Amino acid sequence: MSSTGVPQDSSPEYRDAVAYLYGRINYERLSAQSFTHSDFKLQRMRRLLDLVGSPEATIPVIHVAGTKGKGSTSTMSAAMLQAAGYRVGLYTSPHLNRFEERFLVDGECATEAEVVELVDAVRRAELAMGDEGERLTFFELTTAMAWLHFQRRQVRIAVLEVGLGGRLDSTNLCHPLTTIISSISRDHMKLLGETLASIAREKAGIAKRGVQMLSGVTPRDAVEAIRESCSRAEAPLWEIGREIEVRNVRLSTTVETVLPHYEFDLSSPNGAIDNVAVPLAGRHQVENAALAVTAVTGLQPHGFSVDADAVHRGLRNARLPLRLEILRRAPLVIVDAAHNDASMEAVRDTIRGLPASRKTLVFASSKDKETARILEIAAPAFDRILVTQYLSNPRAVPPEELLVLARQFSSRETILAASPLEAWQRIQVDAQPQDLVCVTGSFFLAAEFRDLLVSPTDPTGTPCER
Repeated sequence: MSSTGVPQDSSPEYRDAVAYLYGRINYERLSAQSFTHSDFKLQRMRRLLDLVGSPEATIPVIHVAGTKGKGSTSTMSAAMLQAAGYRVGLYTSPHLNRFEERFLVDGECATEAEVVELVDAVRRAELAMGDEGERLTFFELTTAMAWLHFQRRQVRIAVLEVGLGGRLDSTNLCHPLTTIISSISRDHMKLLGETLASIAREKAGIAKRGVQMLSGVTPRDAVEAIRESCSRAEAPLWEIGREIEVRNVRLSTTVETVLPHYEFDLSSPNGAIDNVAVPLAGRHQVENAALAVTAVTGLQPHGFSVDADAVHRGLRNARLPLRLEILRRAPLVIVDAAHNDASMEAVRDTIRGLPASRKTLVFASSKDKETARILEIAAPAFDRILVTQYLSNPRAVPPEELLVLARQFSSRETILAASPLEAWQRIQVDAQPQDLVCVTGSFFLAAEFRDLLVSPTDPTGTPCER
């Protein structure tokens, strides 16, 4: 597999298509200091979609924003809709290995031939746009490709995860049946604002007149900002703790794993569903599941029927790598994509509750994150810290800087490893079966570490690899 996720036996046409996409501006590979709000313009995206036939106009959508939890909420929503018998498109970002993971139909990736055809379509549109086309970004192109793929595969409904923010995100040209904001916490402040209220207003930019919005947001300032935004947009709003009631949260008796999974009972204006079993580990996933269930069961007025049986079956089948994912059991190796303060608190709280002889943190971070704050949150839960850097993206904080921070926040053993591989080799030197290793701080670190330990043919692999 190449650094761009292209298998060695891929066709020349496919290689050329992927090279074209990776040759575009990709804000996932740039620090936040490299771009501003002015770089995000929906007019350019609208023109691109017009030129490929406006596929977004034909596909009903559940649109999901949020600082954390939006990927989990999107994945669970799609799984339940699929269990109800609908052909479902799912658009998420970033990807682990191959970019086709971003747009799935019923959990399956596009073929290489389909990718070539999709890239040909957006390439022709780019040429027709002239100078404006040259400024099209990787995310804009892949978003258009996703819509076009969903249209060609005749999906009945799509679930779209916002890439960044909401108001100016490329996905915000969709026609949603329901919108969701999973949570608000500190991330991407340079673009979205320094306060939780300003971040909330940007994410609430996905609100549409007459379209139901669901919110799992809890900080008071952010809640008020979302309420004001929905009022201005004339979008009805249901919130967890008000219209959406999560009751009787308890540890699951149906999921057999060392990590805590939860069940709960749910009631909303859509009705009540008991014994909702959350497929993803951690107490923080309860609210994400509640939003997803409320979203899909609320689609009946739009011609979609998702009953309690489909809810339960869909959640049982939902899978999402890098969310408190177990890679090994002796020692216990867990990877998580946490990269801001709130998500790291969720990881820390889960790890603290697990028994282990020794707990080791493998940590890397990105230059545009609040690295010191994130590491300060995590450090007290661990007996040892290995700092490193991911190699697949230029945004990594040098591990020498992380080592200084680690020694500020922990008086225990701190070690520098030049790469995820070196970190894993160091762990193996003295690992005991009862040890615990948690790899977190960055999506890119978690993904690279996963590649070290999971075979592409493993049944838990990503959709394009199974």
